[in-house]
Amino acid sequence: MVKYTLRRQNRFSSNFNIKRNKREGRYKRFLKVAYFVTRQTLPMYSHKKSPHIYSLPQLISCVLLKIYIRNMSYRDLEEFLLSSGDIKRVLGLRRVPNYSTFSRVCNRVTGKEIKRILGKVLEVVISRRDVGFLFACDSTGFKEDVASFYYTLRSGKRRKGWIKVWYLLDTRTQALVSWVIGRGPSGDSMGLSKLEKKSPFRPLIEVMDRGFDGGGNIRFGLPIRVIPPIRRGGSIRSLDRILAYMVYMISRWSGIYGKRWLCETMISVIKRKFGDSIRERKWGNKKKILSLMAVVYNIHVIVRGGGENQFLLLLVFLSFKSIKNDVCNRAIVYLKHPFHSVARKF
Repeated sequence: MVKYTLRRQNRFSSNFNIKRNKREGRYKRFLKVAYFVTRQTLPMYSHKKSPHIYSLPQLISCVLLKIYIRNMSYRDLEEFLLSSGDIKRVLGLRRVPNYSTFSRVCNRVTGKEIKRILGKVLEVVISRRDVGFLFACDSTGFKEDVASFYYTLRSGKRRKGWIKVWYLLDTRTQALVSWVIGRGPSGDSMGLSKLEKKSPFRPLIEVMDRGFDGGGNIRFGLPIRVIPPIRRGGSIRSLDRILAYMVYMISRWSGIYGKRWLCETMISVIKRKFGDSIRERKWGNKKKILSLMAVVYNIHVIVRGGGENQFLLLLVFLSFKSIKNDVCNRAIVYLKHPFHSVARKF
């Protein structure tokens, strides 16, 4: 009887451990999406005569994971990969790259490649029929050093400048559509027209705060810009500003203007999860990290919103889509060179 009960306990504990170990961590799910997206948009290797030890999607996925874990340093990323076997298994890494390899691949990635990655991620997050009509925009600043608040307070150093970023957010899916990187301190009004030009979607209504009042931003047309006008001299006198104030009050009563807080929530998520300081020294590398941070946020929207079951369905959908594109590409190659492609099989 005692042996029977012990056998039952061991069987129950083993089954319980199997069920418990079926759960996937958030970093692993993030890396699966990042690796799949980079494989669909980037070439396997940067050059045909490169050593071919690590592929370009593997290294860029590791850089995205670095940003996702509070923008850790490249040395910490190497130590993290050395101590985690599941992460290496997802990427198919036989050995962990040196930290300088991650730094070099981040320097070599171009803005066009980052745009292709973002377009693929937005294709997953936002379909054409799911695009919202209401967009929100706001700006924020990032520190250019990693000094603590206590150090800056005791040393008496004042930050004379920082990196300023403007964001445009789709309020329906909470996906980051476009961004503009500049220098601060500066006004918010100068980045609005650049945001609209870089956006792949055409919004119908845009909501923003009073900081965007200026630079000719108050105008009437599409998209409809809901900007609360600043009372210069204590009153609003011109006809355009009176009409802009009426549009602002109508949007506030209808609840449209309240969606502006989603953009501030998105900025809070980026700074809390990915950090509010940039480690890189060169201006070009700083812009690349901030651009990749926008890609990381959109992948985070996919990972956090789906759950494990919907995440598996998403990967199945992406795999079928990639198979379809692969079949189409092979058919095009066969039609161009039929004899060469048939002879390659034999």
